[in-house]
Amino acid sequence: MSTKRKIKAIEIVSDIRLGMTNPLLMDKYKVSEANLSRIFRMLIDTHSIEQSELEQLLSPPPAKLDISNGIPVHEHYMFRRLPIHDIKNPINKGVVADISETNLTISGISANPGDTMEFFVHTDYFADVSPFAFEAQCQWATNSEDSKLFSSFDIMSISKEGLNEIRRIVRALTVLDAKINVR
Repeated sequence: MSTKRKIKAIEIVSDIRLGMTNPLLMDKYKVSEANLSRIFRMLIDTHSIEQSELEQLLSPPPAKLDISNGIPVHEHYMFRRLPIHDIKNPINKGVVADISETNLTISGISANPGDTMEFFVHTDYFADVSPFAFEAQCQWATNSEDSKLFSSFDIMSISKEGLNEIRRIVRALTVLDAKINVR
């Protein structure tokens, strides 16, 4: 007989309003995608949150378009460590959790929403990718139950070379995704 865990509505609603994604919510609360959907329904039914606040979590996000070439840009979750640090404060360092051409989520970097920071990405684990730097603005930041910091950033400024390096990472991850899904 399994015991039911209790998740405080006020805590998960707060995380949702901070902008946590479904994968982060599932990891933090140790629930499956199906159970997360049930939690969303219960939150709506008990008027703990409005359905409009959950719209982006209830349906898959639309593909982002890179206007320069018209190719859909999707976020790619990192299966390998990609070290990153704040250029102005190298002690403030972490790893990239997911990445696209326009934004990324970082674990371990201390930031507040609205902060603009300059980052340096170490690419030791990607043989064909060179280190690069860029400027980004924090969209949300939160601590998980195990005190890990997570921050999401929109890329504001990056060199053409840096953007090419991100595209190489995304292509490498796309190949990894394709290999993982093949049976």
